[in-house]
Amino acid sequence: MWALRKPPFFQGGPRAWVWARGAASTGTSRGPKEKPEAPYRDSVLLPRSEFPALLPGRLQPETELEIQQKCGFSELYSWQRQRKTKQKFCLHDGPPYANGDPHVGHALNKILKDITNRFQMMRGSVVHYVPGWDCHGLPIELRALSECDDVEDLSPMEIRQKARKFAKEAIAKQKSAFIRWGVMADWDNCYYTFDKTYEAKQLHIFHEIYDKGYVYRDYKPVFGLLQLIQPWPKLNLNTTNNTLVVLFM
Repeated sequence: MWALRKPPFFQGGPRAWVWARGAASTGTSRGPKEKPEAPYRDSVLLPRSEFPALLPGRLQPETELEIQQKCGFSELYSWQRQRKTKQKFCLHDGPPYANGDPHVGHALNKILKDITNRFQMMRGSVVHYVPGWDCHGLPIELRALSECDDVEDLSPMEIRQKARKFAKEAIAKQKSAFIRWGVMADWDNCYYTFDKTYEAKQLHIFHEIYDKGYVYRDYKPVFGLLQLIQPWPKLNLNTTNNTLVVLFM
């Protein structure tokens, strides 16, 4: 360890200091440092709280749940819905896929939405936010079939049943995590795209769009899977764009 020392030949005049080896470099310890005195501590009214500034890792989950219960996180949504105000704010939840465990992408999505809802609530609006899950699609089917050994022997109905079971398990995990994160939402009335009532409403809305002439039938080339006889999602396509943009001055 290096320290500043006064040279032995120092007699007076301008102070001069040189670098020299300290005693700590030999491995000896100097003992605990004494805390500096606080002469102004009694003259300042500092807030006192039993809430610890730091928590060991083993106590964090218990303390987190205790804070949620005491602060009423689960009751916040129903409380703000009972307020009498004309200002309304509705946030439509783009549902996540029910195809796995919650991850940081889910956290980013839900926390940003929660910040928006709480900001609108603080401005005096009544927030309407019903979360949901997308329970159909190729990602869910592939994850469900990856756990099966006899995929070729399964009928279409059996594949749907396995995909539905897998989606329910994923929804339970994700929903539990979202509630633990303290997201303010109507968790008692979530929507799921595999519910019969939801599917019936979709068909009704589609029929209205068809009657208004917004839907028509035509030919369009699409990428597909011959094994599953279904189109391949654009997100899973590895395409190469050979176009070039040239700027002429």
